[in-house]
Amino acid sequence: MEDGLEHGRDVTTMLREPRVARSIGVGVAVALLAGLAHAFVLRWTCDDAFISFRYARNLVRGQGLVFNPGEAVEGYTNFLWTLGVSLGMTLGIDPIDWSHAWGLLSWLAVGVGLAGLAWRSGRLPVAAVAWAAFPYGRVFATSGLETMGFTALATGAVLLGVSARSRQGALVAGVLASMALLTRPEGALVVAAVGAVVTWRSRHLLVAVALPVAVLVLPWLAFKLHFYGELLPNTYYAKAGAGPRWGDGLAYLGLFFGVNGVLGLGLLGWLMPDRRDRVGQVVVVGFLAVYFVHIARAGGDFMYARFLVPLVPLLCVGLERLVDRAMQHDGRLAVLGVAVALGVFAAPPPDGIFQDVDPDDVGAGGVVDERSWYPPEAIALAREQGAALRECVSKTSVRSVYYGTQAMLMFYADLPYALEPHVGLTDYDVARMPPPEGVRVGHGQKADTAYLRSRNIDLALGYRLQLPTTKVTRIAFPGDISGRLLTYRRPVVAELRACGARVLDFERFLDQWIVELDTLDDDKVAKAYASFSDYYFDHNHDPEREGAFRARLGLPPKDD
Repeated sequence: MEDGLEHGRDVTTMLREPRVARSIGVGVAVALLAGLAHAFVLRWTCDDAFISFRYARNLVRGQGLVFNPGEAVEGYTNFLWTLGVSLGMTLGIDPIDWSHAWGLLSWLAVGVGLAGLAWRSGRLPVAAVAWAAFPYGRVFATSGLETMGFTALATGAVLLGVSARSRQGALVAGVLASMALLTRPEGALVVAAVGAVVTWRSRHLLVAVALPVAVLVLPWLAFKLHFYGELLPNTYYAKAGAGPRWGDGLAYLGLFFGVNGVLGLGLLGWLMPDRRDRVGQVVVVGFLAVYFVHIARAGGDFMYARFLVPLVPLLCVGLERLVDRAMQHDGRLAVLGVAVALGVFAAPPPDGIFQDVDPDDVGAGGVVDERSWYPPEAIALAREQGAALRECVSKTSVRSVYYGTQAMLMFYADLPYALEPHVGLTDYDVARMPPPEGVRVGHGQKADTAYLRSRNIDLALGYRLQLPTTKVTRIAFPGDISGRLLTYRRPVVAELRACGARVLDFERFLDQWIVELDTLDDDKVAKAYASFSDYYFDHNHDPEREGAFRARLGLPPKDD
């Protein structure tokens, strides 16, 4: 054993020789800069990011951290990220550019941090190069979501917590862990991991971790309880409130590690006995295991790899530990580092995730490559159509519904009220409806037309969707924008017509029906009256026209 340790020291000394260290440093820098450049080329923005953008804009306007002014629902899971976006807006920076910049900086920070860890540990910087090689790390370096920011905070907190031996180190780890929790709910696992490793080593250091939690996290929880009325975000009920989805979650993990088996080997690197830091080793393994169980229980995600990205840096460190152990026996096995990086780089995406067959069953088990759904043309179209709607429609009292892929239109159109009916991310009641069986994770058509009408929803826009419309319900706006009227409310329709919208004059349409009522059979009149009531009569005071239908059906006059 002593020979092995001595050889390990020889390898460490060799890696720190000026010429060798310089060559390795240049190689790592090239790998990270090349990865950063490729991540910049791949930059994209997910539709869900525009939900946070709208929250941030309303905050900047002084309307509060809300999606719809006057309605406090926590429809985001990235408090700190949303605050950051609002800061960019305050400075006059486009939220897409701002979020891309911070995402790319976070990606680079992870790589630099991993390289620094390798240098301090006297190891070959396999983790940093493997991180640069990981394809979906570069994909989610942008997206407009908090994924990469959370990854940087979680990785920094766990690795600093594992190495912390002083109050200053524990304090920094506690700050990063608290910021991770404010960025994503899974940050609670990060706080627990940092608290566990610090307490295990020295209870005196726990105060240094608890202090930032008390200063940062407790006021945030108090704000949530005061402003939203509950501690859990609305998105929890929308996506996880129905209970565990173990089958979907295990399939999600299998879909990732089935082609990224090299990264899976990183867990072995943490499982190998290490006399120098058994405490840190146990805590990291426990953190990874609990995180994997959390992903499995939640059912995974509809975006391929996204839920696993925050764990990849730790798995890369595990790969580095494997290579380092091999090099302790034979320094020539440094070639394994190159093989590991190539293995990570060459991992192909699973078959089927680029498919778009059915909105409730797309790709492999409903998991998709999200970036392929949002090419630059989609955002350009949302920006163009949104600008056309914003000129007039945003100033009306119209209440609209938006579906998947349409949050970006809601942001650019700046419509006064918008309800999301798929999972109820921004709607309290929809989020708590039981989801239908068999829908893919994160999706499920929960709110039907009856519910939308009960919420006085007027309009559904056809951006990127094929809406079922008839000549009665179809509405067309200038700029080649069309949609469907769900509810005909006279004042709203008048406002929309003033904006140039073309819609059937429903009152005249009813007059034509009334002329022919006596020539139609009872069933047809009854069905028409039920449909017209849902669409028109229940939302407008029109006793004369409604009275004609009720008299024809032998119904008593409706009480005013």
